[in-house]
Amino acid sequence: MLKQEKLKDLLREGKTALDEKKYEEAIEKFEQMTKLDEENPETSYYLALAFIHRKDDASAISHLKQVIDSGYNYLYTQQCHMILGFIYSRQERYGDAEKEIRRVVDAGIQSAPAFSALGHVLFKIGRTDEAIERLEKAVSIAPDNANAHNSLGFVLADSGRDTEKAVRECRIAVKMNPENAAYHDSLGWALYKNGNADDAMESIDKALELNPGHAEIKRHRATIK
Repeated sequence: MLKQEKLKDLLREGKTALDEKKYEEAIEKFEQMTKLDEENPETSYYLALAFIHRKDDASAISHLKQVIDSGYNYLYTQQCHMILGFIYSRQERYGDAEKEIRRVVDAGIQSAPAFSALGHVLFKIGRTDEAIERLEKAVSIAPDNANAHNSLGFVLADSGRDTEKAVRECRIAVKMNPENAAYHDSLGWALYKNGNADDAMESIDKALELNPGHAEIKRHRATIK
């Protein structure tokens, strides 16, 4: 009984530290849990989240795979596949990312973030038509998801498939979240692709104001200029 109470206390303290962005403290609490219970998938899940924030992808991947292999909980497992997909995408391991995200989509889960992430990955590996189909699905599932609108707009603009629709989609995203630099950047790129360089530069400058050091925004500005 004392062991279970200690585990509950450590889990609560670790989750609080995670919420407060005290990642080293969170890792310490969760690792104490593993000493009391080496095969607790929930601990591995929260350790993975903490390691992601610490930018330790290797440790995060290891713990996510432990949760998946344990068969602990269906929803936790699907979430781990999604997180793995995001990590692999960030690492530009797009083939691995596609496999992980498809596990979620193929399970029949109607998740806008999953369809958006899959669309992003498919676009990166050159399967533009499939990417647009998945991104449109994301928008249909969650019309209030700004990221889905932004991703669809960017792909439509960058591929040249429908620049007018791209502008509309990007405007929706910016309206939903006007403080997001990436959304202003996408809108600027869509405007540029649609032949409106002056308004494009205004949007790109707003993006740089919000995120001055972003390399892709700088590249877009240099192209438009």
